[in-house]
Amino acid sequence: KANAMIAPLNPKMSDEFLAYSHKTMESNQLIGGRGETPVTGLILESRINDQLNTLRESGLLDKEVTVEEVAPLTFLPPELQSLAQ
Repeated sequence: KANAMIAPLNPKMSDEFLAYSHKTMESNQLIGGRGETPVTGLILESRINDQLNTLRESGLLDKEVTVEEVAPLTFLPPELQSLAQ
């Protein structure tokens, strides 16, 4: 489904490249879910918050940024919204 959305936006991305990219992201555990929530692409509020804290501690954020500003969970399907929190 994601490939069908990406292809018209970037025609240089071939089906083979998209398949390779997906496989590589899975093998490097960049996607695929974690622990009790093995849902590919699920955005976890706690994970985004951890990343924001890391950016703050590193001095890379000069203002307060909330999880909702970065990745609003409202766009997720209702069945995933509860998993994301």
